[in-house]
Amino acid sequence: MSLALTLLNYHLVVVLVVILVLVFVSNVLQQRRPPSSSMAWIIFIITLPYLAIPLYLAIGARKLSSRAIENKRQLYPDLAARAPILINPPADQLLYSYHLPPPSDSNLIRFHADGRAAFDDLLALIDAATHRLDLCTFILADDPIGRQVRTHLVARAKDGVRVRVLLDGVGSFLLPKGFLDPLKQAGAQVAWFIPVIHRPFKGRTNLRNHRKLLVADGCRVWSGGRNLKNDYFLAAEDGRPAWVDLTHRAEGPVASDFQYLFDADWNFATGKPSVSSAPCPPQAGGQPMRMLPTGPDIHGDPLYALLMSAALEARQRIVIVTPYYVPDDALSRSLCLAARKGTRVELILPQASNHPLTDIARNRYLRELHEAGGRIYLLPERMIHAKLFIFDDQLALNGSANLDIRSLFLNFELMSVFYHLQQLDWLASWADALKADAIPYQADRPGLLKRNLEGLVSMLSFQL
Repeated sequence: MSLALTLLNYHLVVVLVVILVLVFVSNVLQQRRPPSSSMAWIIFIITLPYLAIPLYLAIGARKLSSRAIENKRQLYPDLAARAPILINPPADQLLYSYHLPPPSDSNLIRFHADGRAAFDDLLALIDAATHRLDLCTFILADDPIGRQVRTHLVARAKDGVRVRVLLDGVGSFLLPKGFLDPLKQAGAQVAWFIPVIHRPFKGRTNLRNHRKLLVADGCRVWSGGRNLKNDYFLAAEDGRPAWVDLTHRAEGPVASDFQYLFDADWNFATGKPSVSSAPCPPQAGGQPMRMLPTGPDIHGDPLYALLMSAALEARQRIVIVTPYYVPDDALSRSLCLAARKGTRVELILPQASNHPLTDIARNRYLRELHEAGGRIYLLPERMIHAKLFIFDDQLALNGSANLDIRSLFLNFELMSVFYHLQQLDWLASWADALKADAIPYQADRPGLLKRNLEGLVSMLSFQL
């Protein structure tokens, strides 16, 4: 009798595990992932379900729940009351279909030529704020840059400016205990976006806030690719050059959209709603611009959709500057098709990035683009951290999103879209200066071992 009971219990456990495996395999297939990543999860769940299922519960989700997304969207302005402005009709109609704020006109826009200019402008915006400062960053470091930013924020908080600082739970995890105490003691509010120590089975552990922005008085914005760490701004004491990066400043109506985005992220992280601010006035002589958020808090993948669409529509040129190049197969094919039909496709990368695994994963995609006629440039001895996309004389994007699968499908990211030829020319000249210091890519002929290694790393690239 005891043997029969044992066999019955064993059978029930096996049946339960099989059902769980089927349920989670079905969930993997329903989420939009590159085929290699879906296959990796499926193999993991089938072969090691006792380990894979708890891990999938912790880091497997790609989107917030529909309820969480709707709660965030309620903090946005009433989009129905804003006419869909179509400066670039194909792109703007596409993004409007994702219920994102439309472009706004009359914004003063300034790009930062280097890290010193970017840092000086950041501190100037902080010092000039009169009533509110909202800072969101992936990394805030305990180094000269991070400490100076803290000092200036503390001074504004002591002067009565409302200061809020939102840090990613993983990106700024290594901050020493007590680093944020001066901010809190001055009256600033500090919050962590999905802290490392939280309820792990909510499925959000792997969803990181990679957005970088400072909003001053609700009407001036500093944003782009730079984290608040010395590497992104200034040369190191041992002579190592600063990383190549790109940020910008905007003043005008578009800043209201950035403010609403910060408020939505703050509400998500703290549960505390924000008081809406008045729209920002237009600036004389300003240019059109739009904010493009993407990530787990947005239905669909608007940045990915825009890159796919713009790549296929481009006729003269596509310029991409990115630290990592690990697209999915569809986006890789779109860029290759653009090159094959005669569009000048230029890709500028660091010769060696700060993530060796992504350098391995990128090799197959670089060979494919090179074979299709794309022009690839590798910058030696300096890390490129900038994120820039230019399509013809129609559209340019700068912000926090890399051209890799994690940025395109997992992270909370933030891009700015520019339309005016003045901005596009400045950005193209900036990219041309990088090309002048770069070396042309030379495709290799990998052996069987290297190809298998690239394939293995690519299967894991969704989590890189």
